[in-house]
Amino acid sequence: MNSAPRNVRNFFLSLSVDGRKSTVETGPVRADGGFTLAIRIRKDGRISDEVLYIDGIAGAGGRLKVISYIRGRADDTGDIVLLSGNR
Repeated sequence: MNSAPRNVRNFFLSLSVDGRKSTVETGPVRADGGFTLAIRIRKDGRISDEVLYIDGIAGAGGRLKVISYIRGRADDTGDIVLLSGNR
């Protein structure tokens, strides 16, 4: 993360993309807000139906959850790879 958030948010998202001069940094406005991130890839000349979703959910009592799941077919082609552990 390049900088500390100006406002304290329950989730703080930071995205760096090749070719962009600045990092996109954002988060929910409300304390009970959440987010959904959908990542698609180009495959065989079209945008694939395989999607990696990451959801940030603010639950009861302020409990925060981050959930990731794949819609579509995940196979051994290396298109979508899920790993656990330190990056």
